[in-house]
Amino acid sequence: AIYYGPVTAPKQLVNLYRSADALIFPSEHEGCSNTALESFACGCPIIYNRACGVISEMFGNNVVFGFNNMDDLKYIIEVQLEDGEFIKSIRRAMQLKIKEFSAEKIAEQYLEILK
Repeated sequence: AIYYGPVTAPKQLVNLYRSADALIFPSEHEGCSNTALESFACGCPIIYNRACGVISEMFGNNVVFGFNNMDDLKYIIEVQLEDGEFIKSIRRAMQLKIKEFSAEKIAEQYLEILK
């Protein structure tokens, strides 16, 4: 299902991300998008326009899907998103990747820089 409506409560937003098959992020120029960050934090796979390369740099190619044109996007939606086992593996990979952004991990990285 596609949701076309306002989101007025943070819990509603979290529930939408968590229940979605994926977030389609078609922007060609947006940098570090809150929408992509929120989606990722909730474990929602991201389908992004490869022209906006920041997404793959932030999250890694094993947890996001890039498309160059509408045929690529159609393939991702019709084939890859229909494969339940594939999506489960992406969500598991996302959970591992999310741990890299924990407060503890970031604090450790800052401490290493300060040494």
